[in-house]
Amino acid sequence: RHVSLEELAYHAWAGGDVRRSLRYNEIAGDKAAAVHASSDAQRYYARARSLMEMDSVAYRRLTEKLDAVGGA
Repeated sequence: RHVSLEELAYHAWAGGDVRRSLRYNEIAGDKAAAVHASSDAQRYYARARSLMEMDSVAYRRLTEKLDAVGGA
């Protein structure tokens, strides 16, 4: 069975796997943003950001990406 990027992103986030959640959700968010699926991009970026420390580079990067797709 093929597991989609979206499924990987969700399960990594739901399981609290910080490293995989950041990777999969950010990639899924980037793909969604590239096709102007803003609400999907917002969801993926917000999930990834929710597991990051507020003072981290990743948190700041995800905040910038969220701002770019109309979320924050």
